[in-house]
Amino acid sequence: MSVEKLLDKVYLIDTHGLGFEKCIGAYLIKDEKTALIDVGYASSLNNLLAGVKTAGADPSKIDYIILTHIHLDHSGAAGKLTKISKGSLVKAHPRAIKHLIDPSKLISSVREVYGAKAERFGEVLPIDSDMVEEVADEEEIKLGSLTLRLHLTPGHAPHHISVQLIEEKALFCGDALSMKIPSFKHDIPQTPPPSYIHEQAVQSIKRFMGLEVEVVLRPHYGSMRIYPGFFDDQVALLNWWKNFIYELVVEKSEKSFEGVLRYYLKEVGEENVPPFIEENLKISFDGMVRYLKRAGIISSD
Repeated sequence: MSVEKLLDKVYLIDTHGLGFEKCIGAYLIKDEKTALIDVGYASSLNNLLAGVKTAGADPSKIDYIILTHIHLDHSGAAGKLTKISKGSLVKAHPRAIKHLIDPSKLISSVREVYGAKAERFGEVLPIDSDMVEEVADEEEIKLGSLTLRLHLTPGHAPHHISVQLIEEKALFCGDALSMKIPSFKHDIPQTPPPSYIHEQAVQSIKRFMGLEVEVVLRPHYGSMRIYPGFFDDQVALLNWWKNFIYELVVEKSEKSFEGVLRYYLKEVGEENVPPFIEENLKISFDGMVRYLKRAGIISSD
């Protein structure tokens, strides 16, 4: 577990999810009120709690738990955390609420995608309905001197939100933008199953272009000061990935991830990728293929 102070009152907690270092983060904002943006897997809860303490906050007194979406690397620990921080209000996309109160369908979906590997994620507990509140688009939360503005940003998942930190001109983007971890120099598109929708993902990034943002804070992983054209490059990356997968599946009849990975490595000029990146490339390959089939762009045979 490690903690980095990134902005005046913002801390990045490395949850060491699944044992990976600097791959799965949660953000703590410590003002008059305290907020966590994403919480990591249930199996890494102890690392999260230790990080909150290291940053000088009390894990039993978190005012807001804000979930960018309910994929378990972002939300899995939320149920357990609410048993510790009993005064927390959990904020999430309207389409996420029922799955936080009753996670049975969410758990089934995760098992469908990950199989036996899902056991690594830990036990997902339900959250009491009176502790959960849906996000309204452009809703604002005052933490004290800092203001959060919440945006509905579907695409990566239908239940995705992003969080603007107004005073710092910062954006907690969740997985609406690419993955960029310290151990790999390339940005990785995030297009997971079962519900990735390309057009929505692109539109959400274009929405960011109209916001006053100078810094993005990724859960995967860390902060970066953006450059002119950054969001255009993010759209271009998604479009490249869509076309790349289409060409491999349709024109080269490449159906296996192993084959796709070989082409990807050649494309980016690398001999191999870190295990965390390989796992997420596979997920993004599966999600993009499902999207292309649902959209009728490739055959569902």
